[in-house]
Amino acid sequence: MTNIGNTDISFLTLRNLWSQSDPAFLKSDGSSATDPGTTNISLSEFRGALFTDGTYVPTGSAEISIGTHFADNIFGESNNSFTTSDFNFNDDFSGEADRLYPVDESELNDYSPDSTPSSKHARLFHSNVSYWYPSILLCPQAGDPTIGTEDDATVWIKMKLNSPYHFMFGIIHKQGQSSWENVASNALRYRHGAHNDRINIHTYGYVTHAGHDVESSTKTDELMNTTITNETTTSNYHNRIGTTAGSGNGFAVVPTDKYYLTTDFTFYQSKLTTSSEYYIGMKLNYYEITLTGTVTNNSKLITNVKLNNSDLTEDDNVYSGMYLNSTQSDPYFPSAAIIQSIRYNTGNNTEIDMGDEIDGSLDKTYGYYGSTITFKARGQRLEFQYAGDCGYSSPKNIGPNHIILPRKYRTS
Repeated sequence: MTNIGNTDISFLTLRNLWSQSDPAFLKSDGSSATDPGTTNISLSEFRGALFTDGTYVPTGSAEISIGTHFADNIFGESNNSFTTSDFNFNDDFSGEADRLYPVDESELNDYSPDSTPSSKHARLFHSNVSYWYPSILLCPQAGDPTIGTEDDATVWIKMKLNSPYHFMFGIIHKQGQSSWENVASNALRYRHGAHNDRINIHTYGYVTHAGHDVESSTKTDELMNTTITNETTTSNYHNRIGTTAGSGNGFAVVPTDKYYLTTDFTFYQSKLTTSSEYYIGMKLNYYEITLTGTVTNNSKLITNVKLNNSDLTEDDNVYSGMYLNSTQSDPYFPSAAIIQSIRYNTGNNTEIDMGDEIDGSLDKTYGYYGSTITFKARGQRLEFQYAGDCGYSSPKNIGPNHIILPRKYRTS
């Protein structure tokens, strides 16, 4: 591949260098341009041509400048990652490095939840690939898709789909001792959205994790503005290691009774399976909050739960599914405990039931005589959000109210 240079640049020189570097004349949208030929060449015939630094010739009706857009550049696909201030799109961690393209900011109508947009755009094309599921892993830091167990993150994805509309978005865990490259090339390329190594929304209309609160048939779904009719049961929510979404080895699928709304696969389909543009948000927030409460011998119940000497309320960022541990090295506080349920009451009556981190339906009990204890509730809360094509300044919840990410997963 030859550098175009910055002097004596003719249209024929550009055509020949483009042909030498990229015989397919690949463009930024994944299609192939028509060979400009060797006579009567128009500058507009180069629109969308890719360069190895990740840029490309402006598309649409934008002005093209030889000095600005061609000089000292090299035709060909980018072989580097390209970054945002917060996330990297790295071809090493994409299931298809040859289908990952940068998108010029000027082409997009950007919306931001605040007044200072900070974003980077990539396009993923699903055609002409030799494996099943094209994919992108977002990297919070260059060359590493890992999200720390105490990190916060917010990602908005603009969905602009064409039939058959089948896409998924969510969080996947690293597979044992495998590398992220192997996760990208194996787990992402060849496993569909129902496998238990990931928590995701599928554009067919379903969410693969039931969340941590039983969604009652009296509840009106925030996004659909309709009463849910196929809610899960108390035996099917929380994380179940090896069974529920995000807690398995990736070789098995999640049983549908562990889905949000179980077998109501098309509940969100009208919002997701559409050619209309929309935005999907994933918000991840870590909370670690010290509480006090009263326990009795062999009871799963913590009563009189307080935060800073005041009754715990629904606004205090303590959620069912969060992990519990003693702050006083109390040998009688159960290990691997979670908040199985919370009942918010006033007047010293707020209560927490303790459950099992490995199997959320099992009780955990305190092992000594009653006392006032100090303990922590902690965990990363994942919430999926949805916004239409008017922007994402006022998003709505999609799926369960919240998901506490599993800390463990089955490897066997």
